[in-house]
Amino acid sequence: MRASKLLTIVAASATAAMGQLVGAAPVPGGSSATGSSADTAANVAKYKTSVKLDAVTYCSAAVVTDWGCTICGDSDIADIHSITPFSNSSSATLFGYGAVSTSQASIVIAYRGAHNIENWISTVLFDQTILPDATGLGADSDVKVHQGFLDDYEALQATTRGLAKTLLAAYPSYSLTLTGHSLGGALALLAAIDLVNHGTVAASKVHVFTAGQPRVGNQAFSDYVAGFGFSSYIRIVNQKDVVPHLPYEWLGYRHAPGERWIDLANVVVLCDDASNGGEDTDCMNTITTDEDAADHTTYFGILNQTIC
Repeated sequence: MRASKLLTIVAASATAAMGQLVGAAPVPGGSSATGSSADTAANVAKYKTSVKLDAVTYCSAAVVTDWGCTICGDSDIADIHSITPFSNSSSATLFGYGAVSTSQASIVIAYRGAHNIENWISTVLFDQTILPDATGLGADSDVKVHQGFLDDYEALQATTRGLAKTLLAAYPSYSLTLTGHSLGGALALLAAIDLVNHGTVAASKVHVFTAGQPRVGNQAFSDYVAGFGFSSYIRIVNQKDVVPHLPYEWLGYRHAPGERWIDLANVVVLCDDASNGGEDTDCMNTITTDEDAADHTTYFGILNQTIC
């Protein structure tokens, strides 16, 4: 893909992201992912819940605080309470919220995706940097992540750590769920790693759900996440969504295992990425041309322009 086309797609994504956090409609003549099996209805319901939590991040801080969006009364998220919005500045170029879900017995920290074109353009810069405090698999210098994503997370790091510590102290038996759409997914993954490495929470209590997440780091980072010990790491990709294909593999980036692909027949399929270095060639990587910016803003029919 030519650079000019890439920037056009990414800019379109940024504009659309405030317009909708989409639902995947069946594609006439679509086909299922070869070599992959359909996920269970119970699991898909969990993914839809996480996308609802993501969608709320596109609302204003006031709507989030009041839990006043049109889907906020849905049975799977209606009991959210102790809500604390946060941002990196008064302009809120980066935004999220912390909360408590009684029904899920979980602390929730959700991150919004890019809010404007400038944010999105920054995400297509491809410089990598060493992941701070990397422990466990491999030498620290081998585990590298996208510089821009790390910078964005570090702008929210102190708030994330403080919020997680406070809520986990108040609800010590609860798990911790980190979730986000697009750039927010990258932030959720980096936050999960940081909170474990910082001693805030055990990896076994952490669930990470992302939708339309870009690649965050290199192959060593993919291996690092795979061996990290999260209770779950689920990375949902919708059909031809362009963003999960960025930054490109040939630039040294690789997803960590955990893909669930909404295939061209609108079926959520399990992907065998754990035995394929983090990416299953039978899932999103069957899409090698004609990636679609519209599919980036389409996840399970949840439209954020109608919920805030």
